[in-house]
Amino acid sequence: QELPASPLQELADVRKRHQERFQEREQQAAEAERKREQEKEDAQLAETYAKEEEEARLRQLEADEEYSRQLAAQLNPGGSVPSQPNFDGGGGRSEALPTDDAELAAYYQQLEDGE
Repeated sequence: QELPASPLQELADVRKRHQERFQEREQQAAEAERKREQEKEDAQLAETYAKEEEEARLRQLEADEEYSRQLAAQLNPGGSVPSQPNFDGGGGRSEALPTDDAELAAYYQQLEDGE
């Protein structure tokens, strides 16, 4: 048969359980705070990384555009208008195509007459 616990012992046990639960809540709160801080830091890092990636993409795009301009200048050294391929059917003609409607009509008429 167990002896009844003394009222002082019961109070000590209650106080001990209360202290343990308090410490558990404090640990949980501290862990939650650490988790919030880590999530905040992760979000800032992700935002920084996204900005850096976008800046790198824009720099690459600018470099590509500059390279395209350089290639266009090499392929078309004297003009600002890109050269157009010659679709004359390979007949060996090297004359320039007409630029206005009247010249164009005369050019096509000449082509039809020649065939």
